[in-house]
Amino acid sequence: MAVAAVRRLAATAPVPVFVARGGGTGLLPVELAFDARLRLVVSPRHATVLVAAGRFPGPLGVAVDRVHDQLPAPRGTLWWTADVDGDRPAALRDASVVTDADPVGSVVALHRDLCLGRIRSDAAVLADDPPNRFEGRGDHGQGGEGMMGGVPWGRPMAMTGDDRDGLALDRLPVVLGPFLPGFPNGLRVHAVLQGDVVQEAKLEVLDLGSGPRLDRLDPAAGGAQHDLRWLAEALRLAGLGALAVRAARLARAAPAPASRAALARLVRRSGLPAAWSGVGVIDGEDARARLVRRLDPSAPEGRSPGPSLERVAEVLVGQDWSDAVVTICSFDLPTDRAEAVIEAQA
Repeated sequence: MAVAAVRRLAATAPVPVFVARGGGTGLLPVELAFDARLRLVVSPRHATVLVAAGRFPGPLGVAVDRVHDQLPAPRGTLWWTADVDGDRPAALRDASVVTDADPVGSVVALHRDLCLGRIRSDAAVLADDPPNRFEGRGDHGQGGEGMMGGVPWGRPMAMTGDDRDGLALDRLPVVLGPFLPGFPNGLRVHAVLQGDVVQEAKLEVLDLGSGPRLDRLDPAAGGAQHDLRWLAEALRLAGLGALAVRAARLARAAPAPASRAALARLVRRSGLPAAWSGVGVIDGEDARARLVRRLDPSAPEGRSPGPSLERVAEVLVGQDWSDAVVTICSFDLPTDRAEAVIEAQA
Protein backbone atom coordinates (compact mmCIF):
# COMPACT_ATOMS: atom_id res chain seq x y z
CA MET A 1 0.00 0.00 0.00
CA ALA A 2 2.74 2.44 0.97
CA VAL A 3 4.78 1.68 -2.15
CA ALA A 4 1.71 2.12 -4.35
CA ALA A 5 0.99 5.49 -2.73
CA VAL A 6 4.57 6.66 -3.32
CA ARG A 7 4.32 5.58 -6.95
CA ARG A 8 1.12 7.56 -7.42
CA LEU A 9 2.71 10.66 -5.88
CA ALA A 10 5.79 10.31 -8.09
CA ALA A 11 3.58 9.96 -11.17
CA THR A 12 1.99 13.36 -10.51
CA ALA A 13 5.25 15.22 -9.78
CA PRO A 14 7.06 17.34 -12.41
CA VAL A 15 9.03 15.03 -14.68
CA PRO A 16 12.83 15.15 -14.20
CA VAL A 17 14.09 15.29 -17.79
CA PHE A 18 17.58 15.26 -19.28
CA VAL A 19 17.73 16.63 -22.83
CA ALA A 20 20.38 15.46 -25.30
CA ARG A 21 20.46 17.84 -28.29
CA GLY A 22 21.44 16.37 -31.62
CA GLY A 23 21.41 17.73 -35.15
CA GLY A 24 18.53 19.72 -36.56
CA THR A 25 17.25 21.10 -33.24
CA GLY A 26 19.29 24.24 -32.64
CA LEU A 27 18.22 25.71 -29.30
CA LEU A 28 14.56 24.67 -29.61
CA PRO A 29 14.68 22.24 -26.62
CA VAL A 30 15.32 25.07 -24.15
CA GLU A 31 11.67 26.08 -24.62
CA LEU A 32 10.73 22.97 -22.62
CA ALA A 33 11.94 24.84 -19.53
CA PHE A 34 8.81 27.01 -19.30
CA ASP A 35 6.41 24.07 -18.94
CA ALA A 36 5.69 23.47 -15.24
CA ARG A 37 5.06 19.78 -15.92
CA LEU A 38 8.78 19.27 -16.61
CA ARG A 39 11.92 19.86 -14.57
CA LEU A 40 15.02 20.03 -16.76
CA VAL A 41 18.01 18.57 -14.92
CA VAL A 42 21.71 19.04 -15.67
CA SER A 43 22.76 15.43 -15.08
CA PRO A 44 21.25 12.23 -16.53
CA ARG A 45 21.65 10.64 -13.09
CA HIS A 46 18.86 12.92 -11.83
CA ALA A 47 16.41 12.12 -14.64
CA THR A 48 13.57 9.69 -15.23
CA VAL A 49 13.12 10.49 -18.92
CA LEU A 50 15.78 11.04 -21.56
CA VAL A 51 14.57 13.33 -24.36
CA ALA A 52 16.84 12.76 -27.34
CA ALA A 53 16.13 15.69 -29.68
CA GLY A 54 17.16 15.55 -33.33
CA ARG A 55 19.64 13.40 -35.23
CA PHE A 56 22.42 11.29 -33.70
CA PRO A 57 24.75 10.00 -36.39
CA GLY A 58 28.06 8.23 -35.72
CA PRO A 59 29.94 9.29 -32.57
CA LEU A 60 26.98 11.42 -31.44
CA GLY A 61 24.92 8.22 -31.33
CA VAL A 62 27.58 6.54 -29.19
CA ALA A 63 27.43 9.54 -26.82
CA VAL A 64 23.64 9.33 -26.43
CA ASP A 65 23.94 5.58 -25.71
CA ARG A 66 26.33 6.36 -22.86
CA VAL A 67 24.05 9.05 -21.48
CA HIS A 68 21.06 6.70 -21.69
CA ASP A 69 22.72 4.08 -19.48
CA GLN A 70 23.50 6.71 -16.82
CA LEU A 71 19.81 7.30 -16.07
CA PRO A 72 18.74 5.38 -12.96
CA ALA A 73 15.85 2.92 -13.15
CA PRO A 74 13.00 3.31 -13.80
CA ARG A 75 13.95 5.17 -16.95
CA GLY A 76 12.40 5.81 -20.33
CA THR A 77 13.47 7.41 -23.60
CA LEU A 78 11.61 9.68 -26.00
CA TRP A 79 13.01 10.52 -29.43
CA TRP A 80 11.88 13.98 -30.53
CA THR A 81 12.76 14.25 -34.19
CA ALA A 82 11.74 15.52 -37.60
CA ASP A 83 13.83 12.83 -39.29
CA VAL A 84 12.45 9.41 -38.33
CA ASP A 85 14.46 7.81 -41.13
CA GLY A 86 17.76 9.11 -39.74
CA ASP A 87 20.36 7.21 -37.75
CA ARG A 88 18.87 5.44 -34.75
CA PRO A 89 21.48 4.49 -32.13
CA ALA A 90 20.85 1.63 -29.72
CA ALA A 91 19.33 3.89 -27.05
CA LEU A 92 16.61 4.98 -29.49
CA ARG A 93 15.67 1.64 -31.07
CA ASP A 94 12.73 1.08 -28.75
CA ALA A 95 12.13 4.72 -27.81
CA SER A 96 8.80 6.47 -28.18
CA VAL A 97 8.95 8.74 -31.24
CA VAL A 98 7.41 12.22 -31.29
CA THR A 99 7.44 14.45 -34.36
CA ASP A 100 5.08 17.14 -32.98
CA ALA A 101 6.22 20.65 -32.12
CA ASP A 102 5.34 20.01 -28.46
CA PRO A 103 6.48 16.68 -26.92
CA VAL A 104 5.55 17.53 -23.31
CA GLY A 105 2.36 15.47 -23.20
CA SER A 106 4.22 12.39 -24.39
CA VAL A 107 6.99 12.94 -21.82
CA VAL A 108 4.46 13.22 -18.99
CA ALA A 109 2.62 10.08 -20.13
CA LEU A 110 5.88 8.11 -20.34
CA HIS A 111 6.87 9.23 -16.83
CA ARG A 112 3.47 8.29 -15.40
CA ASP A 113 3.55 4.84 -16.98
CA LEU A 114 7.04 4.21 -15.60
CA CYS A 115 6.13 5.30 -12.07
CA LEU A 116 2.94 3.22 -12.00
CA GLY A 117 4.68 0.14 -13.38
CA ARG A 118 2.60 0.02 -16.56
CA ILE A 119 5.73 -0.31 -18.69
CA ARG A 120 9.18 -1.70 -18.00
CA SER A 121 12.20 0.45 -17.41
CA ASP A 122 14.64 0.73 -20.33
CA ALA A 123 17.37 -1.89 -20.25
CA ALA A 124 21.01 -0.88 -20.60
CA VAL A 125 22.16 -0.75 -24.22
CA LEU A 126 25.93 -0.94 -23.65
CA ALA A 127 28.00 -3.76 -22.24
CA ASP A 128 29.10 -3.30 -18.64
CA ASP A 129 32.74 -2.84 -19.60
CA PRO A 130 35.15 -0.09 -18.50
CA PRO A 131 36.07 2.45 -21.21
CA ASN A 132 39.75 1.81 -20.41
CA ARG A 133 40.93 -1.78 -20.02
CA PHE A 134 43.04 -2.16 -16.91
CA GLU A 135 42.71 -5.70 -15.54
CA GLY A 136 46.01 -7.56 -15.57
CA ARG A 137 48.03 -4.55 -16.70
CA GLY A 138 50.71 -2.75 -14.72
CA ASP A 139 52.82 -3.82 -11.77
CA HIS A 140 49.89 -5.09 -9.70
CA GLY A 141 47.26 -5.80 -12.34
CA GLN A 142 45.46 -2.56 -11.59
CA GLY A 143 46.34 -0.77 -14.83
CA GLY A 144 48.89 1.57 -13.23
CA GLU A 145 52.65 1.76 -13.40
CA GLY A 146 53.99 1.46 -9.87
CA MET A 147 53.00 4.61 -7.97
CA MET A 148 52.35 6.72 -11.06
CA GLY A 149 51.00 6.61 -14.61
CA GLY A 150 48.58 4.49 -16.61
CA VAL A 151 44.86 4.13 -16.02
CA PRO A 152 44.57 2.54 -12.56
CA TRP A 153 41.16 0.91 -12.15
CA GLY A 154 40.22 2.36 -15.53
CA ARG A 155 40.65 6.03 -14.60
CA PRO A 156 43.39 8.23 -16.16
CA MET A 157 46.10 8.97 -13.62
CA ALA A 158 46.54 12.64 -12.77
CA MET A 159 50.24 13.37 -13.36
CA THR A 160 52.02 16.38 -11.87
CA GLY A 161 53.06 19.37 -13.96
CA ASP A 162 53.94 23.04 -13.52
CA ASP A 163 51.03 25.44 -13.25
CA ARG A 164 50.89 29.17 -14.00
CA ASP A 165 52.20 29.97 -10.49
CA GLY A 166 55.21 27.68 -10.82
CA LEU A 167 53.79 24.97 -8.56
CA ALA A 168 53.79 21.27 -9.46
CA LEU A 169 50.15 20.18 -9.33
CA ASP A 170 48.13 17.25 -10.69
CA ARG A 171 47.11 17.56 -14.35
CA LEU A 172 43.94 15.61 -15.14
CA PRO A 173 42.93 14.89 -18.77
CA VAL A 174 39.14 15.00 -19.27
CA VAL A 175 36.67 14.89 -22.15
CA LEU A 176 33.55 17.02 -21.59
CA GLY A 177 30.43 17.09 -23.74
CA PRO A 178 28.68 16.83 -26.12
CA PHE A 179 25.48 17.33 -24.06
CA LEU A 180 26.60 19.73 -21.32
CA PRO A 181 24.30 22.69 -20.51
CA GLY A 182 25.59 25.85 -22.17
CA PHE A 183 27.44 23.91 -24.88
CA PRO A 184 26.46 24.21 -28.54
CA ASN A 185 25.01 21.07 -30.10
CA GLY A 186 27.64 18.40 -30.65
CA LEU A 187 30.51 20.30 -29.00
CA ARG A 188 33.09 18.25 -27.15
CA VAL A 189 36.02 19.70 -25.20
CA HIS A 190 39.25 17.79 -24.66
CA ALA A 191 40.91 19.53 -21.71
CA VAL A 192 43.67 19.18 -19.17
CA LEU A 193 42.68 20.59 -15.78
CA GLN A 194 44.73 21.52 -12.74
CA GLY A 195 42.13 21.89 -10.04
CA ASP A 196 39.44 23.86 -11.90
CA VAL A 197 41.92 25.73 -14.14
CA VAL A 198 42.13 24.85 -17.84
CA GLN A 199 45.76 24.22 -18.85
CA GLU A 200 45.10 22.77 -22.30
CA ALA A 201 41.99 22.75 -24.48
CA LYS A 202 40.89 21.42 -27.84
CA LEU A 203 37.36 21.81 -29.21
CA GLU A 204 35.65 19.54 -31.73
CA VAL A 205 32.12 19.37 -33.12
CA LEU A 206 30.75 15.91 -33.74
CA ASP A 207 28.92 15.23 -36.99
CA LEU A 208 25.31 16.42 -36.66
CA GLY A 209 24.11 14.99 -39.97
CA SER A 210 21.68 16.69 -42.35
CA GLY A 211 17.99 16.48 -43.07
CA PRO A 212 14.66 17.88 -41.82
CA ARG A 213 14.85 20.29 -38.87
CA LEU A 214 12.72 20.61 -35.75
CA ASP A 215 13.55 24.28 -35.18
CA ARG A 216 12.05 25.99 -38.21
CA LEU A 217 11.99 29.69 -37.34
CA ASP A 218 9.65 32.43 -38.48
CA PRO A 219 11.64 34.44 -41.07
CA ALA A 220 10.19 37.67 -39.63
CA ALA A 221 11.38 36.91 -36.09
CA GLY A 222 14.07 34.27 -36.58
CA GLY A 223 16.90 36.27 -35.07
CA ALA A 224 14.82 37.39 -32.08
CA GLN A 225 13.59 33.86 -31.39
CA HIS A 226 17.11 32.49 -31.60
CA ASP A 227 18.44 35.17 -29.23
CA LEU A 228 15.70 34.48 -26.68
CA ARG A 229 16.41 30.76 -26.76
CA TRP A 230 20.10 31.52 -26.30
CA LEU A 231 19.26 33.86 -23.42
CA ALA A 232 17.11 31.18 -21.74
CA GLU A 233 20.07 28.80 -21.95
CA ALA A 234 22.45 31.40 -20.49
CA LEU A 235 20.06 32.23 -17.65
CA ARG A 236 19.63 28.55 -16.75
CA LEU A 237 23.42 28.23 -16.72
CA ALA A 238 23.62 31.16 -14.29
CA GLY A 239 21.00 29.65 -11.97
CA LEU A 240 18.38 32.30 -12.82
CA GLY A 241 15.60 29.81 -13.42
CA ALA A 242 12.62 32.17 -13.26
CA LEU A 243 14.13 34.52 -15.84
CA ALA A 244 15.09 31.54 -18.00
CA VAL A 245 11.46 30.39 -18.02
CA ARG A 246 10.35 33.89 -19.00
CA ALA A 247 12.82 34.00 -21.89
CA ALA A 248 11.79 30.52 -23.08
CA ARG A 249 8.11 31.54 -22.98
CA LEU A 250 8.81 34.64 -25.06
CA ALA A 251 10.74 32.54 -27.58
CA ARG A 252 7.72 30.26 -28.02
CA ALA A 253 5.41 33.24 -28.69
CA ALA A 254 5.94 35.98 -31.26
CA PRO A 255 8.31 38.20 -29.23
CA ALA A 256 7.22 41.84 -29.23
CA PRO A 257 9.97 44.47 -28.78
CA ALA A 258 8.31 45.76 -25.61
CA SER A 259 8.32 42.31 -24.02
CA ARG A 260 11.97 41.81 -24.93
CA ALA A 261 12.85 45.23 -23.49
CA ALA A 262 11.13 44.38 -20.18
CA LEU A 263 13.04 41.09 -19.98
CA ALA A 264 16.30 42.88 -20.79
CA ARG A 265 15.77 45.25 -17.86
CA LEU A 266 15.25 42.33 -15.50
CA VAL A 267 18.38 40.58 -16.76
CA ARG A 268 20.47 43.73 -16.26
CA ARG A 269 19.15 44.07 -12.70
CA SER A 270 19.97 40.41 -11.98
CA GLY A 271 23.69 41.17 -12.02
CA LEU A 272 24.45 38.68 -14.80
CA PRO A 273 26.12 41.25 -17.10
CA ALA A 274 28.47 42.26 -14.28
CA ALA A 275 29.29 38.60 -13.55
CA TRP A 276 30.26 38.08 -17.21
CA SER A 277 32.42 41.21 -17.37
CA GLY A 278 36.00 40.53 -18.43
CA VAL A 279 35.30 36.87 -19.28
CA GLY A 280 36.24 35.35 -22.64
CA VAL A 281 37.75 38.43 -24.29
CA ILE A 282 38.26 38.05 -28.06
CA ASP A 283 38.96 41.03 -30.33
CA GLY A 284 38.37 43.40 -27.41
CA GLU A 285 34.86 42.07 -26.67
CA ASP A 286 34.01 40.10 -23.54
CA ALA A 287 31.07 37.86 -22.67
CA ARG A 288 29.26 40.81 -21.08
CA ALA A 289 29.35 42.78 -24.34
CA ARG A 290 28.00 39.81 -26.26
CA LEU A 291 25.19 39.42 -23.72
CA VAL A 292 24.27 43.12 -23.80
CA ARG A 293 24.14 43.10 -27.60
CA ARG A 294 21.61 40.26 -27.55
CA LEU A 295 19.49 42.08 -24.96
CA ASP A 296 18.91 44.98 -27.34
CA PRO A 297 15.42 44.48 -28.84
CA SER A 298 16.08 47.08 -31.52
CA ALA A 299 18.92 45.01 -32.99
CA PRO A 300 17.74 41.38 -33.24
CA GLU A 301 20.27 40.76 -35.99
CA GLY A 302 23.13 42.26 -33.98
CA ARG A 303 25.17 39.07 -33.77
CA SER A 304 28.58 38.80 -35.37
CA PRO A 305 29.87 35.49 -36.73
CA GLY A 306 31.40 33.39 -33.99
CA PRO A 307 35.17 32.87 -33.83
CA SER A 308 36.83 29.65 -34.89
CA LEU A 309 37.02 26.74 -32.47
CA GLU A 310 40.80 27.15 -32.35
CA ARG A 311 40.55 30.77 -31.16
CA VAL A 312 38.03 29.89 -28.48
CA ALA A 313 40.28 27.06 -27.28
CA GLU A 314 43.15 29.53 -26.93
CA VAL A 315 41.02 31.82 -24.75
CA LEU A 316 39.95 28.94 -22.49
CA VAL A 317 43.53 28.22 -21.41
CA GLY A 318 44.16 29.77 -17.99
CA GLN A 319 40.45 30.21 -17.17
CA ASP A 320 38.57 28.63 -14.29
CA TRP A 321 36.19 26.00 -15.66
CA SER A 322 33.14 28.10 -14.75
CA ASP A 323 34.49 31.00 -16.84
CA ALA A 324 35.36 28.58 -19.64
CA VAL A 325 31.72 27.42 -19.84
CA VAL A 326 30.51 31.04 -19.87
CA THR A 327 32.95 31.81 -22.69
CA ILE A 328 31.68 28.89 -24.76
CA CYS A 329 28.02 29.76 -24.07
CA SER A 330 28.48 33.43 -25.00
CA PHE A 331 29.29 32.72 -28.65
CA ASP A 332 27.33 31.52 -31.64
CA LEU A 333 29.93 28.89 -32.47
CA PRO A 334 29.80 27.40 -35.99
CA THR A 335 27.54 24.48 -35.09
CA ASP A 336 23.91 23.48 -35.56
CA ARG A 337 22.52 26.17 -33.24
CA ALA A 338 22.84 28.97 -35.82
CA GLU A 339 21.72 27.15 -38.96
CA ALA A 340 18.01 27.79 -38.48
CA VAL A 341 18.62 31.54 -38.30
CA ILE A 342 20.63 31.44 -41.51
CA GLU A 343 17.86 29.48 -43.25
CA ALA A 344 15.17 31.89 -42.00
CA GLN A 345 17.10 34.89 -43.32
CA ALA A 346 17.84 33.32 -46.71
